[in-house]
Amino acid sequence: VGKSPEDGPFNVALAKAENGVVMVLDEHVRPLKRVWCLYEIQRASDLGKQLQILCECGHIEQKPEVLKLVVDEIQNVGAIDAKASQDK
Repeated sequence: VGKSPEDGPFNVALAKAENGVVMVLDEHVRPLKRVWCLYEIQRASDLGKQLQILCECGHIEQKPEVLKLVVDEIQNVGAIDAKASQDK
């Protein structure tokens, strides 16, 4: 992966993304509770990439109830509380 996440292949691919970044949310908006996903959002912002948030219906703007859920979750987002995968 490299000495740091910024040196890794994901960051290289993100930097080369010409049309921005897409995040797909499930009904529990789990990506907003995952530390790696939060890192991806931050890197996209740092690199000036547009972030599109989608759900099963398409763009979240098309579903007001999904948009409200996302807004509510964003207010509580924090890396300190985010989860990460664990080897079992």
